[in-house]
Amino acid sequence: NLSVSFNNVQVRYYERILDLNPSVTNGAAIGLGWRYKKGGKLPIDEWELRKDEARRPNELLLPKHVRERMLKDLGYTQQDIASAVRVILKAKNKRKQTVQNLGAESMEEAVESATRRVKGILS
Repeated sequence: NLSVSFNNVQVRYYERILDLNPSVTNGAAIGLGWRYKKGGKLPIDEWELRKDEARRPNELLLPKHVRERMLKDLGYTQQDIASAVRVILKAKNKRKQTVQNLGAESMEEAVESATRRVKGILS
């Protein structure tokens, strides 16, 4: 009879960084780095009482101008941000190319299959 229980929550505050996530709608992405500062340690029941309500997905989105302001406040230059956006756009274009090629791949397979059948009939 195995069980799992939790006693305490250790809060951590992670650094925010300029990220290269191609899933960002437009502009630069903000991510979490590896460095953190330890916050308080709370019993889990107290944590559950204190924590904010879960936000809806659309409440988690940050507009482009807000992300750029946050990044500049973190010390990133406009050049850093522009460079990251270029990398993100290249990755997005590669993803589009892959999706387009997937459609063409099934067409190529159909042509190859038809060619093999015709060769089989003629030989």
